[in-house]
Amino acid sequence: MADLKRLMAGLDGQDAGSVDLVDALEREAARLEIELKLRINGEVAWLSPDRLELFWLFCREGLRNARRHSGGNVCGIDIELARCPWLVRVRDWGAGIRPVKGEGKGLALVGRFAAQSGSALRVTSHPGMGTEIVLTGPPCGRDRPGANSEDGRRRQKTQIRRSRPVISGSSTAD
Repeated sequence: MADLKRLMAGLDGQDAGSVDLVDALEREAARLEIELKLRINGEVAWLSPDRLELFWLFCREGLRNARRHSGGNVCGIDIELARCPWLVRVRDWGAGIRPVKGEGKGLALVGRFAAQSGSALRVTSHPGMGTEIVLTGPPCGRDRPGANSEDGRRRQKTQIRRSRPVISGSSTAD
């Protein structure tokens, strides 16, 4: 429980599900003295409070890890909401993650939190080439509106109803 409280710390008394994600990420990057390259494709306003909380915790932990481990001062965050499943990618171009005793609980906690919502966390790190952490949303069902198309982009589901021929009464031929 103490680890979860540590992860949630730093919200200035705000509930993570009601935070302005863009503003919070910009403030966190400024606090850490990191140049943030933020790209969002889709509408953050559509996120549920739980999803918003997950995105904030994931991105914040990515920024903190970039500062702590990479040795660099640039971090890119891409939030792709126009795809199904959605994707959040945090990338730095620093030294990569080197295991440090007594640390490393943040991403593990975020990963457990993500798994509870059906999401998946992946970490890729190469010495000298940086680190990328990716959070992928739960799979989308093909039977739901907005489900995957072949290229993975959400499509507006258009309903076309074909009218059936109307047969009225009996017809007599002369």
